[in-house]
Amino acid sequence: MMKKIYIVAILFTVVFFSCEEESDIQFNQYVVNSFFSEGVPFLIQTTNTVSVFDTATYFSIKDMEGELYEDSELVGDLVFQDSYEREGFPSEVPEGYSVNGFTPQPGKEYRFELRHGEITITGSDIIPDAVDFTITDTSTVLDDYDLMTEGIECLINFNDPPNEDNYYLLGYNVTDFSDTNDDIGWTQAYGWMKSDDPAIENSYYQQGLLFTAYRFIFSDQYFNGKEYTIPVSFFVGHNSGRRKDLNIYLISISEQYYKYVTSAINQQENNDDYYAEPTQVYNNISNGFGIFAGFSVSKYVMEFGAR
Repeated sequence: MMKKIYIVAILFTVVFFSCEEESDIQFNQYVVNSFFSEGVPFLIQTTNTVSVFDTATYFSIKDMEGELYEDSELVGDLVFQDSYEREGFPSEVPEGYSVNGFTPQPGKEYRFELRHGEITITGSDIIPDAVDFTITDTSTVLDDYDLMTEGIECLINFNDPPNEDNYYLLGYNVTDFSDTNDDIGWTQAYGWMKSDDPAIENSYYQQGLLFTAYRFIFSDQYFNGKEYTIPVSFFVGHNSGRRKDLNIYLISISEQYYKYVTSAINQQENNDDYYAEPTQVYNNISNGFGIFAGFSVSKYVMEFGAR
């Protein structure tokens, strides 16, 4: 059974991490956090590292200047924005740097530059194309450890793009509706999912701005360029009398996103082993620490419960 790992999509704990190349982490250095996707306004969060013995709180660095580039072409100036409520988002949009009105697109490479004094911080990554998927052979199953708990088992089918290395997250959350005829519900992650497919490398739980969900992570090393099917069971109270939607996500992630998540999982797992070698958490920020990584999402909604 895979161990659950919890990863919050904010790098405030980066003080414990090593970067991609060997170097000593100095306190009060720059930390960048940005996961970006198609159609979602760009946001780059910047904070500072602090000592594990320091009681000071983390703070955003608000007086930087910089630019965002798309395929080496200037998009615009990066301007700091305070946190605010945005229509269609489940929570408050956090503060950070963005280009007003700009949303990124798949298949493009993005690079940012932020300057603070004499230091220039940079990072770059792509947004991979989304991969569509279908759901087939849905059936009811019982949990192996609790035969009283019913779940939904289904096959997730997709075609892996050929002639390239591809990386994926598979996740879900659930939208609950208080009334059968209500079109507005609340979305959250609860229950669990299972799969014995050999392609799945690990599972973890991540909180994020767009959605919070349990996720499997895997690459296409077993099925590069081929059609592939992953059997997954979701235990989310599907036999409840209240209307619910099971939202299933196949997330195409960049290689840098993949390296960051897998190294963060290994780092957390090794924390429990006093004899394990320290794990370097992947970092792709020049003159700083953190992650700047792209992803794209395909979604399938499975309706169940009262209608």
